[in-house]
Amino acid sequence: MNSLERVMRTVTGEETDRPAFTLLLSLYGARLTSCPTDIYFSRPKSYAEGQFAVREKFRPDLLFSPFALTSIGEAFGSEVKYFSNYAPNIKNPAVKNAPEFMSMDLPDVDSNPQLAFIRDSVRIMAAKYMNEVPVVGAIPCPADIPPLVMGIDQWMECLVFDEKTAGQIMEKCCDFFIRFGNALLEDGAKIIAFPGMFVNPEIIPSKKIADFIIPFLKSSFSQIKGPIVFHHGGNRLEPYIGMFIELPNIVGFAMDSRDSLREARKKAGESYVLMGNIDGPTLSEQTPGHTQKLCMDILKDRENDRKFIFASSAADIPWNTPEENIMAICDCVRNYRRS
Repeated sequence: MNSLERVMRTVTGEETDRPAFTLLLSLYGARLTSCPTDIYFSRPKSYAEGQFAVREKFRPDLLFSPFALTSIGEAFGSEVKYFSNYAPNIKNPAVKNAPEFMSMDLPDVDSNPQLAFIRDSVRIMAAKYMNEVPVVGAIPCPADIPPLVMGIDQWMECLVFDEKTAGQIMEKCCDFFIRFGNALLEDGAKIIAFPGMFVNPEIIPSKKIADFIIPFLKSSFSQIKGPIVFHHGGNRLEPYIGMFIELPNIVGFAMDSRDSLREARKKAGESYVLMGNIDGPTLSEQTPGHTQKLCMDILKDRENDRKFIFASSAADIPWNTPEENIMAICDCVRNYRRS
């Protein structure tokens, strides 16, 4: 059974030879290929070669498009800063306020250089692994695009005090999300995944999410021509998962390391894939033995869950994570057999 078969059978709840697994090693590919991050996150061939190295060394069942969501902000005109051992970050937003955002044109998904980097990376990876390893296209949730373009404070102020303008901005972001998401699927991505920070009640009031944001998500998700995974975005998701289980085309939820997978399964029901939930950003601080124990505890907890994919939670696994810590997870999952 290859990775594509393993993942697809997990999505449908069928028996697999072992649990599917993936680790967010988008950045780590730069380390494996000794590629400077400014080149790695701007040249499709360099990024793809990093992911080929990830696949060769660790054999995850899913690979990711560039998990540098700041590239979306850059596509809108924001200035990005590169770091030697970290993913890039927004240095200066493209605009200063909501009215300036409204005056902007959307970046063209077919010609914008930053979007071309992401799309071409997916094309190269999909061409190599089309019938073997699914590629996940990662893009921001529509509600998470404005902070990349106008800054967090300005977006929060708009949401709270100017819902009419916030709605107009959401319409623009949903239009972009639909176009870019479908473009990635056409390029060969099998799944679209989005981190949802500004749709989480730990950031935005539940009523605002339910009454204002979710209607936009329903409309945009219904127009995506493939399956979608809802990523926790750095906050707990399990307490609020019930808010999102009826969204169109959602096939799974990537959970935070602090979430209870058992409780998440109770609340989500049996229809959805659950992914997680070992904390990726702290793997650099662990020992291989402790990492393997954490992995085994999660696998035992999900012993009878046919719709579970073991995955790292939160952001990228850090550059300085010892390879043996990552390999401890890979060996644990690959050797695990359900009783």
